[in-house]
Amino acid sequence: MAGFEIINVTPAQVTVALAVPAADAADNVDMVDVIGNKSDTIAGDSLVGLTKLLKETTPIIVERPTSNLPQGTQAALFTITGDVIITRIVGVITTGIQAQETVVKLVANPTGLADVDICAALDINGAVAGGKLHITGTFADAMVLSADGVFEFQPTVIELSAGTLDLDADDDSSTGQIQWTVHYIKASSTGAVAAA
Repeated sequence: MAGFEIINVTPAQVTVALAVPAADAADNVDMVDVIGNKSDTIAGDSLVGLTKLLKETTPIIVERPTSNLPQGTQAALFTITGDVIITRIVGVITTGIQAQETVVKLVANPTGLADVDICAALDINGAVAGGKLHITGTFADAMVLSADGVFEFQPTVIELSAGTLDLDADDDSSTGQIQWTVHYIKASSTGAVAAA
């Protein structure tokens, strides 16, 4: 064929050309260096290392089934293992909240330690279905109700330790249902969140 040259390659030459580079030692001379070694760490600059970094830093999403408001108590929404970084938590009101005082807040309940309010309380009296509850990440700020379901992402992340993330419904007896979703990143090798 015009413009093509046929080259005879021995099996030994192919094996050398496709040798796997040492972990995190890619010099990007050959394609195998760019792709990397399956043992590459997130510190490496190979595609394998960068893929692992992306996996480590992409939030994992956990949805909790829709549930009734706790009746005058604090109830676990999510169980936390190890340490995690909460990048976002959203509660979608699926059944409107009863038209009476209904004060709620989110509380971190670390195992063996004191509870910590991760937002100030908010009265969601009469909130309609489709509204979304969320937080800013600043503990002193009240939970936010976006009645139209549109809001900015949580600007400040929160690190939580093993225990539970709870919804405190104060001493109210209001009816209504909320479906909660949390986005998190592992902060320790055992970090995980599960619906409670």
